[in-house]
Amino acid sequence: MDNAEILSRIKDNGVVGAGGAGFPAYFKLSARADTVIANAAECEPLLYSDKVLLKNHPDEFIKGLEIAVMLTGARKGIIGIKGKYKDIISILEKYLSPGIEIFPLPDSYPVGDEQVLVWEVLKRIVPEGGLPINVGVVVQNAATLFNIYNAVEKDEPVIKKYVTVTGEVEKPFVAEVAIGTEISKLIEFAGGVNRELGGRYEILEGGPMTGKLVSASHSISKTTGGVIILPENHYIIHQLKARESVIIKKAQSFCCMCRSCTEVCPRYLIGHEMKPDQIMKSVSIFKEMDTRAFLCCECGLCEVYACPLDLSPRLVARQLKARLLSEGIMSTHNVQPVAVHSTREFRQIPSGRLIMKAHLAKYRYEPEYLMNLIIPDSVTVFLKQHIGVSAKPMVNIGDGVKAGQMIGKIGKDDLGADVHSPITGKVIEADKVKIKIKS
Repeated sequence: MDNAEILSRIKDNGVVGAGGAGFPAYFKLSARADTVIANAAECEPLLYSDKVLLKNHPDEFIKGLEIAVMLTGARKGIIGIKGKYKDIISILEKYLSPGIEIFPLPDSYPVGDEQVLVWEVLKRIVPEGGLPINVGVVVQNAATLFNIYNAVEKDEPVIKKYVTVTGEVEKPFVAEVAIGTEISKLIEFAGGVNRELGGRYEILEGGPMTGKLVSASHSISKTTGGVIILPENHYIIHQLKARESVIIKKAQSFCCMCRSCTEVCPRYLIGHEMKPDQIMKSVSIFKEMDTRAFLCCECGLCEVYACPLDLSPRLVARQLKARLLSEGIMSTHNVQPVAVHSTREFRQIPSGRLIMKAHLAKYRYEPEYLMNLIIPDSVTVFLKQHIGVSAKPMVNIGDGVKAGQMIGKIGKDDLGADVHSPITGKVIEADKVKIKIKS
């Protein structure tokens, strides 16, 4: 196959960024770069999905990286993985090929943020509001590269995902899960929620730092890396459930302008003009909304780790971004920093310390790996699991479908991703948002 055919296969099989916002892989790999970085950091606390994948599929992962290197015309591929995972590194080393190398990362958060990762690995600074490709780099998540291999070599669509289920469950686990599986089913596989909570709990999709609150009926998508059950009175849950008006009023009333948030901000430390304390100041003295909010990566360090008053510069920045966009105001920040902050090296936040500060220490254990693929008798598959336009439904209620069959398709020139059925069965619900299939 030539490059065009390979990219077409990646597109047709619905491969998107598996560790973030779901950016279509075919589009990112159409760019020219000198380096491809495989993001195997998995820096979110409590998540083990990528680590399990790397242990069980090292050859496929590295071959996926080789495909990405070839498509982009890069000189080399670099695997960014925390140096403390010596067992995984020793496994990967057995499969390395010429042009592929391993870079040991520090055990800090958020080392998996792609702009932080580019600096750690290559000492290049991505410009404000920019992307790694602006400095000649393509970053792909470990699970994405695994899916790229499956798409190219096996013509296999993305219909399953490694997911960590942990927190207040009886038997935490990591398993490969059919996309569209309802979270309630995964909680059942985990032996249910801790009975001592008396049903008073909340569910996070993703990691504790950047995840979102969802219901038990919510279904797994191509980008889901974890499902975390926490008590409803947990600090992280309390922050996520706070009303917008309360968040702003607390910022206006209590912020002491201590700069602790800015001192640990990863964007500030790589030279960007993002200063969370100034964002807080802009709302506390009722100034015009600060467009530097667009530079916030929403990693959560300012909120969970830095602020002595339990305020949330991250959520303030998120709300400012939404308000600015609603008024038609876009970011104009595009400065290319010439150097990182002089004290950046000494302001990195160790993962262990973050876990303690976030009140997550009791959940700090490696979940059991379940070798069998979890396939429920019904799935709910969303037609938009990615950046770009939603896929259009290709099936109707009553249609029979087979596992791997395309059920949602994007237009020829649209940015997005096709969607496929994870199971064989019959369509029982279908609309512009989702398709439900029962075996």
